[in-house]
Amino acid sequence: DDGNDGGSGDVSDIEIKLDVVGSTYIAANGGTVPLSGEIQSRFNLAQGSFTGDLSLNSTQGSFEVIKGWRRYQATAQIEFEPVGETVGTLVDGVLNATSQAYVKLPKVTKSLFGLIDWPIGGGQNCRTKQPVTFTIDSVEGEFFDAISGGVVKGRYTMPPLENCGLLNSILNSKLAGAGNTIDLTLTPVF
Repeated sequence: DDGNDGGSGDVSDIEIKLDVVGSTYIAANGGTVPLSGEIQSRFNLAQGSFTGDLSLNSTQGSFEVIKGWRRYQATAQIEFEPVGETVGTLVDGVLNATSQAYVKLPKVTKSLFGLIDWPIGGGQNCRTKQPVTFTIDSVEGEFFDAISGGVVKGRYTMPPLENCGLLNSILNSKLAGAGNTIDLTLTPVF
């Protein structure tokens, strides 16, 4: 017996914490939102498999809202509630991974007289009706390594929001839909 039973003690399993930094482009409003966080990852180099727990920090994005004849800038606080594990493969320097999370908007405000952030929507239960499925791949032509990390890109569709107050339909017109992109740099933390 060589002691290699394929279990969690397998020498080809490595656990690495990766810092996540980047941004997402939201097609519905043409805005870019910064992203940061971490992923506790487990790579099985022999099988070429990858699992992890993704945790994205709260962020915010701004977009123009037109209501009646008035235009104003709204700022949305954005939170991510992970659903299940991030899963994927790492074979010959090519990473493919899928992650799911609800996107939540606890607060949407507009600036009043340039001083006060006036609440206009959002709330504790304001979130996408279904989790967002983020599918990311390492950048073509760049080698992704479990030890040194790399750059990943992806596309996703933002499901409609629910429970967001009087401006729910306006928020959906500014956030929901296809054609969104995500660009991240994953850097190991030792």
